[in-house]
Amino acid sequence: MSELTQIKLTIQNVFIVTFLVAALVLVGGFVYTAGYSDEFVINMVQMSFAMLLVGLGAALARLRLGKNGNQPTINDPI
Repeated sequence: MSELTQIKLTIQNVFIVTFLVAALVLVGGFVYTAGYSDEFVINMVQMSFAMLLVGLGAALARLRLGKNGNQPTINDPI
């Protein structure tokens, strides 16, 4: 498996997992907040978007830092 393919798979996995968690929080938030104010619902939506951004940031950081948290060299396995 080429290095680029592994990078793509890593990003996809992190993003998919984070997206699923954020979707669960969002759906759970709407169910839970059925009897609550609009402001609370808006906060839940913002939190789920924040989780998506954190997941994307984690994928990009993993990509930049390489496997051991060191700056990658040309031969560094990711």
